[in-house]
Amino acid sequence: MKRVASIVSACALALLAVGFGPPTRDLLHTELKESTPARDTTITSALDQVILVFSGAVEPKLSSIRWLGPAGDTISLDVSTPPDQPHILVGSAPPAANGPQALDWRTVSVDGHQVSGTIPFTADIPALAASDTAAPDSAPLAQAGGEAPSGPDRSGSPETRATVPSTARLAVGGLGMLCLLGFAGLLWFGMGTTILDEPRSHRLTSILGMGATILLALDAVLWLAQVRLPGADLSTTLSAVLDTRSGLVVAAQVTLTVFAFLVFTGTHAVRFGALLAMLAVVAGALGGHQASIVPLVSLPANGLHLGAAAVWTGGILLLGIWPARTAPGVDVGWTFPRIAVRVSSAALLASATILVTGIVQDVLYLPSIGSLFSSTYGNLLLAKTGGFLALVGFGAYNRFRLIPAMSAAADSHADAIPLRRSVRLELLIVVVVVLVAVALAQVPPPLE
Repeated sequence: MKRVASIVSACALALLAVGFGPPTRDLLHTELKESTPARDTTITSALDQVILVFSGAVEPKLSSIRWLGPAGDTISLDVSTPPDQPHILVGSAPPAANGPQALDWRTVSVDGHQVSGTIPFTADIPALAASDTAAPDSAPLAQAGGEAPSGPDRSGSPETRATVPSTARLAVGGLGMLCLLGFAGLLWFGMGTTILDEPRSHRLTSILGMGATILLALDAVLWLAQVRLPGADLSTTLSAVLDTRSGLVVAAQVTLTVFAFLVFTGTHAVRFGALLAMLAVVAGALGGHQASIVPLVSLPANGLHLGAAAVWTGGILLLGIWPARTAPGVDVGWTFPRIAVRVSSAALLASATILVTGIVQDVLYLPSIGSLFSSTYGNLLLAKTGGFLALVGFGAYNRFRLIPAMSAAADSHADAIPLRRSVRLELLIVVVVVLVAVALAQVPPPLE
């Protein structure tokens, strides 16, 4: 309990630190704030360049701006970022042509999320011959009168579309993270013990390690396909991705998972494998929303959050597969009641850590309590919180009711049945909570 109190106190200090640096939620899922040309305006002179100003830093190597001409032609513009201004994209000058036209842009924010949008505008340049004005092949773009701005239009309303990952990618990413959490958690319980010498636990750890390796690698490939620039080949995209923060985070997580799996299955070095697997879990905390907002608080909080989730998941899996009676010829020195007590103690510490670090992140990401009920992000967070509270309820029931009854019974095998049923239900909830958490990481938190 003293260790729990220490962690709670440390996280409370982190909460106080937030007060000294108010979070800027605009950085979450970067949005286009200003542009030249502005949306739905008419320009009367040729553009020297295109300027897009975002709410947060973007990755220029994963950005594109395409000019959609009046006659339906499309040209990709060269894109760059001014020195020391990572939140601005500058595109080369588009061709001068009269008529309704548009700029179609895509970029990736530093949290790894892709955003895009279209800026329709009209050109009415007297210097151009009337014959240069052509009607578009498609329906006319929306247009409105007005003078061309001399700089970014601060009164415009640019449109930003967040790219929502496919259901397949959410499923692959969710199951991959679930496997990684279970793999790391089982290795954590195996450190300094003979727990993973038991055939069932060893087999499950190997299966989860392989599953995490395959699924996380597949999720990385799906993300690459999503952020791939129009016309760019795979090698060019991969080179650009590895030069970004999000790309390095994804690569680090996959690489650490692969090495953890190879170390465990090849050498059975449980301690080293556990270290690599936990580093893979924590690596996932270096990207996403927490990379964009008060990172000195959000990154450690999310790292602790995921690490504790790994321990809790590993403990539930361990209880779910540990034999109530040791098989003949197999003696690892761990009985089912002893495993149950160890898992319950670890789950208590993990649940306290998850609770406090979850509160820290909620304070950072939510502008108000009301946004819990008025936004998709808030609704998913409520679902995740409900699953967490259900797991806490199961854990308390197991710790104070089922485990003491089993330990006091003459036949621990028979009295282990209620605990096993409870653990199976817990495992189902864990699967749902992890899938919801993965979806939550892809949804922009509300700004108001």
